[in-house]
Amino acid sequence: MKICVLSIGRAGSTSLYNTIVRHLNKDYYCIGEPFNGAIKRINEIDKNQFGLISKKENVFIKTILCQKPDDMDLNSFNNWLFTFFDKIILLDRLDKKQQVESFSYLIHTKNKEWHRKQFYDMSLVPKETLEEWGDRIENLKKILFDLSIKHNKKIYYYEDIFVNKNMDIISEIFNYLELNMNIDVIKNYILSEDPKVRLNKKSNKLI
Repeated sequence: MKICVLSIGRAGSTSLYNTIVRHLNKDYYCIGEPFNGAIKRINEIDKNQFGLISKKENVFIKTILCQKPDDMDLNSFNNWLFTFFDKIILLDRLDKKQQVESFSYLIHTKNKEWHRKQFYDMSLVPKETLEEWGDRIENLKKILFDLSIKHNKKIYYYEDIFVNKNMDIISEIFNYLELNMNIDVIKNYILSEDPKVRLNKKSNKLI
């Protein structure tokens, strides 16, 4: 089976990816953000992820909306995603403010550790940067919504999975993927607070 998580950034896609990976057998080729040009691949073969993925019968990827191979336009790439993959999970975040702040802070401060627990000092981020990323994310949300309508795919939200820990929603995702839930994995990667990377000011203070 071919599975894809297609997400807007800062919506919990890495945690969901890590959860699903641990439910798949060793026959699966699994890779996160295969079309992220900023990620250095191990060798030249690994750089051609599109060709590599296209040959796989059992493959699972997590990709961020608008990341794509350099030689494909976005519409063609999105059409390929929805044609090639058997199961696609669309993922976003309801709290746009938190999403914008996360992008703005990490990019403005040139922070390369996007998955490390840390406090975001938003006083460092100019208003113009917040406005720019607010517009960008709003545009991404419109693209994801249009894909949802076009391909009749439900959009799942960070808050339902990782904040409210809605077991009905979590079960729905795994039923859709035809996977039996491993409750220990669910506890470690979804129900636990460990995957959360943004710290509030109080928890960041030294004791």
